[in-house]
Amino acid sequence: MYRVKLATRQKGCWIGEILDKRLVEAQAPLPVSLALPCLRGDRWETALETACELGVREVWLVDFAQSALRWSKSRRERAERKAIEALKQSGGSRLTLIQGPCSLEELVAQPDAGEIWAAHASGDPLPDLRAPVLLLIGPEAGFAEAEIKFLNRKHARFFTLGSRRLRTEIAATVALAQAASRLTGIG
Repeated sequence: MYRVKLATRQKGCWIGEILDKRLVEAQAPLPVSLALPCLRGDRWETALETACELGVREVWLVDFAQSALRWSKSRRERAERKAIEALKQSGGSRLTLIQGPCSLEELVAQPDAGEIWAAHASGDPLPDLRAPVLLLIGPEAGFAEAEIKFLNRKHARFFTLGSRRLRTEIAATVALAQAASRLTGIG
């Protein structure tokens, strides 16, 4: 991070002096990647903003089989703007990467995906985690049967968020809070 004193503007460029510099957040504060489905309206923004303010490594925009909507170029661009706004809001210095859109299969094929954890009613409570972690939050219709089978073949682990059905954006927030508590002691 640089602190700069701007002096003059010449031909559309500012000229100034670097007063001091320091390294801040060389790594993501929360070593988690979050997979999000596209949701109607702006509800997906709540989950995205929460993830970015907590400092997750990246948010993957995933087109799950049972998603009500698919990620579009304009929604991805909005997600990138929201990530910047959330970074400013949180006072952080490391921008959460916005990745995708992609399919579940493309996401899981990433070489640094980490341990895969999928929110699903059949799972157990989220245990202590080892970074890096990929948290999958499915669409409100749930994961398709083919996606469950695929995740089982990829040795994904399923975790529950309790006995009540949660909206996707709330499920993402709860899962991130639990992951932050288990990985960093926050919460």
